Amino acid sequence: MRSKKKANNSAVDAAQDPLAEKILSLTWDGLRKWSDSGSVERGREYLSNVETPVRLSDGSIIATVYGSDEYFTRLRLDENGALQGDCTCPVGYRCKHTVALALVCAKKMKNGEAIERADISSRKWKRALDELDYARENESYEEDDWDDDDAFEDDDLLDDDEQSGCDELTEKNRGKKLHVQQSKSCDDKIGDHVASLSPDSSRELLDELLENVPEVRQYLNHKLEVRKATSADIVRMARSAVREATSGWYDYWEAKKGRCELPDYSLVKEYFSLIAESANGLQPLMELAEELKRKSFSQAERSRDEYGNISSQVSACMDVAAKAVLTSALDPIEKVKWMESIRSKDDYCVLDYMEVETVEAMRTDKNGWSKIADYYLGKDKKVTVVGETGYHGSIHEIAVALERAGREEEAISLMKTEPKDERYQKELVDMLLRLGRRKDAEAVCRKYLAAMCADDPHSHDFLERLKAMSNEDGDGKTPAVCDLVSFVAYPNVESYKALKKSCEKIKAWKQVRCGVLQYLETGSLPEKDRVWPLPPMPTGLPVGSSSTFPKSAILCELAMAEKRTKDALSWYKKIVASNNRTGWHSYDGGLEWKVADAICGEFPEEAIAIWQELVRVNLGYAGDGYYTAICNALKNMRPVMKKLGRLAEWQGIIADIQAGYKRRINLMRMLRNLESERDGRIAEWNG
Repeated sequence: MRSKKKANNSAVDAAQDPLAEKILSLTWDGLRKWSDSGSVERGREYLSNVETPVRLSDGSIIATVYGSDEYFTRLRLDENGALQGDCTCPVGYRCKHTVALALVCAKKMKNGEAIERADISSRKWKRALDELDYARENESYEEDDWDDDDAFEDDDLLDDDEQSGCDELTEKNRGKKLHVQQSKSCDDKIGDHVASLSPDSSRELLDELLENVPEVRQYLNHKLEVRKATSADIVRMARSAVREATSGWYDYWEAKKGRCELPDYSLVKEYFSLIAESANGLQPLMELAEELKRKSFSQAERSRDEYGNISSQVSACMDVAAKAVLTSALDPIEKVKWMESIRSKDDYCVLDYMEVETVEAMRTDKNGWSKIADYYLGKDKKVTVVGETGYHGSIHEIAVALERAGREEEAISLMKTEPKDERYQKELVDMLLRLGRRKDAEAVCRKYLAAMCADDPHSHDFLERLKAMSNEDGDGKTPAVCDLVSFVAYPNVESYKALKKSCEKIKAWKQVRCGVLQYLETGSLPEKDRVWPLPPMPTGLPVGSSSTFPKSAILCELAMAEKRTKDALSWYKKIVASNNRTGWHSYDGGLEWKVADAICGEFPEEAIAIWQELVRVNLGYAGDGYYTAICNALKNMRPVMKKLGRLAEWQGIIADIQAGYKRRINLMRMLRNLESERDGRIAEWNG
């Protein structure tokens, strides 16, 4: 009688308590969506790690949960009434600790056990609230946007060691992100605090820092030295910094063992920037850059900079010098020659990380660009070898220089001499568009596409350009043809939807839909049919595609997308009959899983047969990934078989597996959890 009274009181309390009502109504599927399957599985094992939960004055529930450390965990409702879980662990949000707390609370509430009020005056709970609120305030992401677990959504396919590594990596990544956000918030708070100090308090703080933090004194001494230095002093300091940075050697693997240190080029970059800003610093800067090149190349020769740790620093310093040279009043040809000399003979790829490119950063007038174009074209150089172009620069650099010099026709003519290089043809199209020559740009696109097949990877960029031009001109048919080419090249649900959208704008979807479905079955499009509403495709059909038809898998997927359940089942049966099965061992997302989910309402027996086959096939393998697939198939089967009055048969399937595979401990554990879930509410769990 007492237990019944408790249960009744629990129901009354739940009705008056929105958080309790939310927890008691939570299903296992809902819990997995709220957190993730991995956290739910691990949370089950953490029930004994949850201290007695208590209620706060705002109605939320808080507890200490022990893991690798002591964490404070809270369940609450947000302003929209949605259940949220906060934790002071590195994950911080809807983690295994919050899952464990939810399971403990659900069990207590189901049994009618009261959750006592927290003593808010307790130092422990004050600290807990401070830490939880601090972690929550410093999250830069929205609660429902955190998706880092998606990177490991298939982590059940890993063995225990690999799983542990993934869990650790996920927690580290999340912890790192949270740490960065907390650091940023701390910086803001420190800045606000310093700004609020009086002059005397600021002086006291500075004296304390100077006394206790040697790096602060060193930094301020350096800044004072730089401020007092003349231009000549800065040049001397820069030369000394170059000598210091390039004097040593570096080996990445030795550095990992602590046997050498990475050279620091930060002072070189700082001094280069100061010299670049000075009135007469160009010549000294060019000389210093040449010295840095020589010495850094020599350093690279005696080092092992496998990951570019030195190269990226040297390149950053060179970028400062290059930008200063290219934007100066120096003769444009001298600028180009200097850049060529800097980049030359770089056998160790030291300057591969330079971001400044000559023609992009160059500042000069039309006359200067004309000189550069002539230099690049090699007009100052006699060609003596047959076949040698005599060019100093690349086709891209020459074309840019010619266009900026106002010699557009020469640039266009030059790029037309490179018809086999798609890069230059794309640049040609873009140049023609900049010059307002839309028709010519479209002609180049069509000409280049005509030499391609639909699945040529380079066709995409030309199709996008052609589509954009046609949209601007109000031509609806050409964008539809471009989307048709994309679908023919890579038939999938997304490209099908894009084609549908563009065809509906010109009221041609009915005919085009019939045509593309025919193509997927036969490999031919009815382009020559008199009722075909679109102009011919600018490219040919994919090479060798005739041997791959019908494309049963995509036809099945399209049927599911259009809710043509019978057609989807028909195509799936053809795939099975041809022994062209895919995705049998996948956690989910494979074609078998999609088909079973799609047809279970209209064809429940067929869906059950697919799930049973998934169970049978995956039982032939050992590993948590296969066990997860088995349990997912069984979980999907349960409501369908229950609706058909075959729940006892479902339970018999589990009993047979348990009898035949007793030695698979993890599978037995998963099956016990699956059985204990009953109709889906976590409050019913007896674990």
